[in-house]
Amino acid sequence: MTALVPPEGQAREVDRVVTSALGYAARGWPVLPLHSITSGGACTCGSLDCTGPGKHPRTPNGLKDASADPAAIRSWWARWPQANVGIVTGTPSGLVVLDVDPRHGGDESLDELEYRFRKLPETVEVLTGGGGRHFYFAHPGDTLVRNATTVGGLPGLDLRGDGGYVVAPPSTHVSGRRYEWERSSDPEELALAPFPATMLQGLSNPTWGARQRGAGPDDAARIPEGERNVTLTSLAGTMRRRGMTEDEIGAALLVANAARCEPRLAEDEVRRIAASISHKEPGPQRESQATQLVRLAEDTALWHAPNGEAYATVPVVRETITHFETHAVKSTGMRRWLQHRYFLAQRRAASAQAVQDALGVLEGKARFEGAEHLVSVRVAEGADGSIYVHLADTEWSVVRIAPIGWVVLSSDEVPTEIRFRRPSGMLALPRPVPGGDLRELRRFANLPDDDQLVQS
Repeated sequence: MTALVPPEGQAREVDRVVTSALGYAARGWPVLPLHSITSGGACTCGSLDCTGPGKHPRTPNGLKDASADPAAIRSWWARWPQANVGIVTGTPSGLVVLDVDPRHGGDESLDELEYRFRKLPETVEVLTGGGGRHFYFAHPGDTLVRNATTVGGLPGLDLRGDGGYVVAPPSTHVSGRRYEWERSSDPEELALAPFPATMLQGLSNPTWGARQRGAGPDDAARIPEGERNVTLTSLAGTMRRRGMTEDEIGAALLVANAARCEPRLAEDEVRRIAASISHKEPGPQRESQATQLVRLAEDTALWHAPNGEAYATVPVVRETITHFETHAVKSTGMRRWLQHRYFLAQRRAASAQAVQDALGVLEGKARFEGAEHLVSVRVAEGADGSIYVHLADTEWSVVRIAPIGWVVLSSDEVPTEIRFRRPSGMLALPRPVPGGDLRELRRFANLPDDDQLVQS
């Protein structure tokens, strides 16, 4: 259930929703108002049998009413201030959205889909209120991409294309949670990746959709031209995951080719598919990318601030010298550090989903297993009364100022209770050097005459 929000808070939320809707429209993404969730956790449509609370259109004509006109958008939210936001997918917006629903096996299905074909490119991503993900891709433009209730015949993977829409941030889910852009992959920071060609090849073939809707066994057995490579590659991926060898996969594919492909693929082409898939690790021995990423972060210090925000202090090597940086676990800096470490270990890029899953695990470890520390931006006070100033240079050096003088510390020399973070706009301070006379600065500083200046 959603919590009751004071009137001033409601006004801010309405402004946030309207601003988001206008922003989507400015991108050329037509929007429409959707029903919302009441304070009692019900849909504003009032139906006790509503199957999509907070997800269906408020306007009489549904998708036909969608618009990018700012005047229309302001009028809708003046009429329905609490309305959720829907973004039209397909040709009108240039969007195709892959919906991953973990409640129906979507995480496992996405892993299977990527194993069969190829990893999804990094693209714009939404974390849904129901715990799922929406991956936004650029519409191919010259090809109709229809909605699909399964992708590759795998449960928990839906596609929203022409004739569809998605619930967009900052809409509220029936759980009470918000839809939100994943921190390092929102449309303000990341370009849309093209819709994957291998997925498009399967979806664009009219017989593919018919089989998913339950066509007869004779129709399902045939593999028409245009789907032969995709289907045989998928079959090979499934067999490899079960530990079959290249010879075993090749023999099975040749049988399937002879019995089901119309017309048949050349035997050499079938054997190339088997050889390509056989280079992958078999399923029983295969460790997920997310698990590998978590293991690669085992030498990081995971902790949390008093407000619960999760942080990681990570080792960074520059020119054979190791220093330590602190990043919020869900920040772009931490994501890039983890991606870089994975690439150094595997010589290939990790998928955006795997990185997100790993960061979720690390966030949990930081919050529930890590120690609590204050986090400072530029200046912190130590337990002994010393003042610590973060220089924010590439080595994350810190100046310790004590009554007897000052000293520059490397990041590994800073006391453990002192934790600095560095916002993206924070500039480096010049590194101090001994010598000189601080009294020369007195005429530039508004200090009482009896203040003591420390110098070393």
